[in-house]
Amino acid sequence: MGIKSTLVSFPEEQFTGYDYVAFYNLCKSIARDLRVKSHIITYEELGICSYQAVKLSLRDGPIYILCNNYDVAFTRELEGYPIKFVDVSMLAHYFSLPYKVCSVEELNRPFEITRPLSDWERYSINYWKTQGDFLFNYWD
Repeated sequence: MGIKSTLVSFPEEQFTGYDYVAFYNLCKSIARDLRVKSHIITYEELGICSYQAVKLSLRDGPIYILCNNYDVAFTRELEGYPIKFVDVSMLAHYFSLPYKVCSVEELNRPFEITRPLSDWERYSINYWKTQGDFLFNYWD
């Protein structure tokens, strides 16, 4: 049996909608705090995908902060698929509710479903095998 999904699921009345502008502003604030350059990855640069991304130019190389709804992950490169996620504790502490920073371990887990699924959810989970693939993917 697999490990249970840890995807964020908030009651509708708690967080009514994802605010990508707030995510971008938080990333800019992080960059200012760390005194590094930030770059919002545009729709044209990303293509059609399930997340927003911001690049931080750190001393030891770039880190991309990815956000799908309120789930956050980090990677060193956006090229290639599947995404190779990394844990970056130095950045993780900047994200508080409503965000949830997903660990590499969580993102690489297969799903264990404990509730009935819609047809779309069933298709998606069969197509994207891990939680990370499901959250941070390119639509085809």
